Amino acid sequence: MEQRPGPQINAQSEAYWQSVTQHAMVLQRCERCSTFRFYPTPVCPKCWFTGFSWEQVSGEGELYSFTIVHKPVNDAFAGNAPYVIALVTLAEGPTMMMNLEDVDLEALQIGMPLKLGYLDFEGFTLPVARPV
Repeated sequence: MEQRPGPQINAQSEAYWQSVTQHAMVLQRCERCSTFRFYPTPVCPKCWFTGFSWEQVSGEGELYSFTIVHKPVNDAFAGNAPYVIALVTLAEGPTMMMNLEDVDLEALQIGMPLKLGYLDFEGFTLPVARPV
């Protein structure tokens, strides 16, 4: 089995990935318009301001969309199939892609409430969503 691929961390995303490793996700928030954003960027996509702070998110969200993967394209995920890849809209606004864990596939419903969780791997941590 192949080793699970990890994130590509750079100077711009380092604070985000460190917070995920600590199981306390922070996202960038614009100092002008207060918009939270994901993925980390140097400029606010709403007002184009460059000033931002890192703020912890509530961990609450809802299911925006999903797909069920039955045949992974990477052997590292073969033992997990079928699994759910979800678009989760956080209470703070950004929509993020992540795995949806601990869910009955028949119970999946757009708009269902979710909470953030974390999966630790050797060398990195990934955020996941779980039903409330």
